[in-house]
Amino acid sequence: MIAGEYMQSSQEVPVPQKQSTRKRYGRAVLYLGLSILLVVFILSLSMLIVSSYSGVETSISGFSPFALLFAVIGILLIIAGIVAIILPEGLTNDGVWIMKLGPLAGNT
Repeated sequence: MIAGEYMQSSQEVPVPQKQSTRKRYGRAVLYLGLSILLVVFILSLSMLIVSSYSGVETSISGFSPFALLFAVIGILLIIAGIVAIILPEGLTNDGVWIMKLGPLAGNT
């Protein structure tokens, strides 16, 4: 038996699978959410540092509604990114079936 024949018959070369587009988009959304939270944190921290060095008793509050909005958006993007990375194909058929047959199914 020739060594080449033995290699072809007993072992197959694994084909690398292409990463799903939903997983790539999920990773991009996760990084976008993390970057938004980092920017909000840095801007809030810099505002506190400036107000502490300037001696202002109350901090500037005109930025806080926007900071809260962007922080919530960042957290939601992080959650969506993690879900897209973990479940790139969506829910399994068993999970959908269990959700359809929950305790409130058909009791409308």
